[in-house]
Amino acid sequence: MKRALQLITTFATAFSPLAAKEELSSTVEAEKTEAVEVCFVLDTTGSMSGLIQGAKEKIWTIANEITTHHKGSIRMGLIAYRDRGDDYITEQTSLTDDLDAIHTALSGFQAQGGGDGPESVNQALNEAITQFEWNSKANVKKLIFLVGDAPPHMDYDEVQYPELCKTAGSKGLLINCILCGNNPQAATIWSEIAQQADGKYAVIPQSGGTVTIATPFDEKINRLSANLNETVICWGSNEQQKAVTCKLSAITDASRENQASRAQYATENFAGKVITGNGDLIDDWKVGKVKLSELKKSDLPEEQSKLDKEELEKQLNEKLAERERLQTELAEQVAKRSQFLQEQKNEKSTTKDSFDAQVSKIISEQLAD
Repeated sequence: MKRALQLITTFATAFSPLAAKEELSSTVEAEKTEAVEVCFVLDTTGSMSGLIQGAKEKIWTIANEITTHHKGSIRMGLIAYRDRGDDYITEQTSLTDDLDAIHTALSGFQAQGGGDGPESVNQALNEAITQFEWNSKANVKKLIFLVGDAPPHMDYDEVQYPELCKTAGSKGLLINCILCGNNPQAATIWSEIAQQADGKYAVIPQSGGTVTIATPFDEKINRLSANLNETVICWGSNEQQKAVTCKLSAITDASRENQASRAQYATENFAGKVITGNGDLIDDWKVGKVKLSELKKSDLPEEQSKLDKEELEKQLNEKLAERERLQTELAEQVAKRSQFLQEQKNEKSTTKDSFDAQVSKIISEQLAD
């Protein structure tokens, strides 16, 4: 009898509404988005100059939009494409969580070439789908944004978009298509690609339509950011030190609004870092990636290579203290800026058909699925 009662109790518990609710909750939790991966496939021919400039200005705004819907891991990648006979057909920046590297690569893009109609869209898409190391997990959102104004060459001997859409589907990739301008042939194909690859289709002005919004806090944010950049000490191989220098230059050369958007992202996501990736001695030393006793003189910039270990450690501690003070002050200014932008959103927001507005809209919809 006791055994029978145990079985009845177990059965009743398993099929109770509460148990069903807990099981559903567990399933939902298991399917929760673990990470977000985004690749921008950008036409960089001459007619795209406005859009390319707008993308440079808004990359951190887009990163901030992702974080409003997802607080976990984010990786981005870039493929710039033109056509056969131009300076290059494609240029890749692989998927990475080093978003400063993405910003630096994007900052180096210039709109040139093209002008003869169709471009190498199929090759660029093929590389994004098959050559990038996408996470294979089902609960990772994997988004491609194809952005351009001309249709693909269908006369080239290469894999074409209908087959590419099938491959994308098998990998769980969504292809979103953003058409710049009003080329009717491109409009038809862009729409087909989005439909076949479970993505979204949007049309924006040829110029990209981006609008910058100045705030009363931008100047101070940028000054604090510049001071923070001065606390960075490059180290490592010549290649690594050069990469850090390029990141800092790209930040410095960015517009005021772009720098402020980056500062917002950094404050909320960098966890004390000044730049993403490796190569900042203070950060790498702080987290134990490098020991001062193991550093070679050749690993350091000229100024630091002249210091003995005690002097170097003293300088690192001083710069670290200054960094933490600046980051606290920066966080206060970023919070004020965010509140200001939220209050101004309905009055002075970017136009609904701008590049960043459409990307943000698509991201919010697809991360909510």
